[in-house]
Amino acid sequence: MTLKKMKKEFATEIPSDKVLLAVRQLTKQKPKMSNSLDYTVETVKLLTPEGNDSGWLGNRRTDTKQVLGICTDRYSLVQNQTLLDTVENAFADNGLGDFERKEHVMRDGARVYVQYDFKNHLVRLPKVGDDLGLRLTLNNSFDRSCRVSFEMGVLRLACLNGLKTLQDEYSITQKHSDNLDVAKLVDVVKGSIEAFGKSTDVFGRLAEFTINNEQGNTILDSLQKRKVIADRNVDKVKILWNGPKRTEDKDRNLWTLYNAITEFTTHQVEPTSYELAQRINKGSLHVLNRATLIEAEFKKLVNN
Repeated sequence: MTLKKMKKEFATEIPSDKVLLAVRQLTKQKPKMSNSLDYTVETVKLLTPEGNDSGWLGNRRTDTKQVLGICTDRYSLVQNQTLLDTVENAFADNGLGDFERKEHVMRDGARVYVQYDFKNHLVRLPKVGDDLGLRLTLNNSFDRSCRVSFEMGVLRLACLNGLKTLQDEYSITQKHSDNLDVAKLVDVVKGSIEAFGKSTDVFGRLAEFTINNEQGNTILDSLQKRKVIADRNVDKVKILWNGPKRTEDKDRNLWTLYNAITEFTTHQVEPTSYELAQRINKGSLHVLNRATLIEAEFKKLVNN
């Protein structure tokens, strides 16, 4: 059920003698949100306009009183700070060392992504000499859109571009619960570290796949036609592909083409549209990886 529909059908009991005022609160202009995890969420009953129990609950920010999503009584909240404390203790228990943390709060706080960069955990691509650092992204949501999970990624140290991997997410819990299984969390962190080296194999294949400059432009056009990169953005990526700023990006292969894409998404898209940047990165990587494995897929890209 969408929030728009929910506003029409439900009121929030805050308190019970001011239900109609709560409906108006939901329809007011959204307050300006900061990109900070410093907020908590509570679960409140949702009533019909007649004051009857709807059977649904609302997950509501305690600071702005904004409803972020709806759920049933089988859903338990996992507060951001509780989750971060548990995760960062697991990092320490696994000896991961120092990290840099960056937070992305989306949809007024309904979804949260926290990036942890471990620059002391490195993999070097032999062909191009690029150093890649481990990135773990923690996901949490209050709109039932995702489980509490880790997604393993890669940070290219030469330019700080964020790269996706082809690894599936490492799930911490099957459902939201305040009682996180710490032992399971430690296993998840260990598993992601062990898989890190293998996850970068795809980048080696991209680096070994030579193309010419015009083929790179044609492949970008193909990604545009496949709706991986939007029409308004493809020319911006071409500028980076056709005029690389770093010496290591002047080689013409699928690795440097992918880095032109991630340079655009990291520095021009991610600051304002984090989820869009991740979709472009992952969609592009899947297409380019298939091109290295299946000759017919590569021909489709350069003969669009």
